Amino acid sequence: MSDYKKNLLSSLIFLVLGIALIIFIPITIPLSEATVIGPRAFPYFISTALILLSAVLLISTLLQRGKQGLREEKTEEKEPRYLQNELRALALIGITLLYIILFDKIGYFFSTLLASTLMLLLFRVKKIWYYLIVYAVGAGVYFAFTKLLFVTLP
Repeated sequence: MSDYKKNLLSSLIFLVLGIALIIFIPITIPLSEATVIGPRAFPYFISTALILLSAVLLISTLLQRGKQGLREEKTEEKEPRYLQNELRALALIGITLLYIILFDKIGYFFSTLLASTLMLLLFRVKKIWYYLIVYAVGAGVYFAFTKLLFVTLP
């Protein structure tokens, strides 16, 4: 499947999903008067962001296709790259499953560091700064949950 078709299909699927969420949020989540924001605020934010981002992807895909015309790339050049991308996707699924398994066993912090390192290695990231940024974000999320929000992470 070409990138054009993938982008078009995924943008339409997520656009419909976002609209469905907007419709079903009032039905499934009761309104609470206890707080100013309420329990519907975050789901509304996520569904609105989903609609906006999928609309941007849809528009940019259609505009890009209009500029390029209906020219198709040779399939001979795409086959090795296509197979490599599929294998990477399978490896990424494996890393995610490993993360889920290790999350309970060794906790958030170490499983997140291990999984993020494996993902960076999978995509052959060579700059050390990217590793440090990922580790800092993982530590920041851990700190925010445990020290600021007082949520215990495994």
